[in-house]
Amino acid sequence: MESHICARGGPDSPPGRVPSRDAGLEPHRLAGYLYDLARAYTSFYDSCPVITADEPIRSNRIALCQLTARTLELGLGQLGMAAPQRM
Repeated sequence: MESHICARGGPDSPPGRVPSRDAGLEPHRLAGYLYDLARAYTSFYDSCPVITADEPIRSNRIALCQLTARTLELGLGQLGMAAPQRM
């Protein structure tokens, strides 16, 4: 599951790369990427224990959660939207 989130790229971008908002003036690509990322993260969080996992898995999953939150925050900011501080 972790590899799916890490490897997810946009429809026209290499894995792990967030599509540019300015690429062809098509902000829907970024919105679609963020939506797909949020869905993949939700599936990951529902099926993989984070806090109760043993080390080093716990640290890796916490880092993945933080990076996903940061990616969503930056992407939503590019679209002029604020990300929730807490879920």
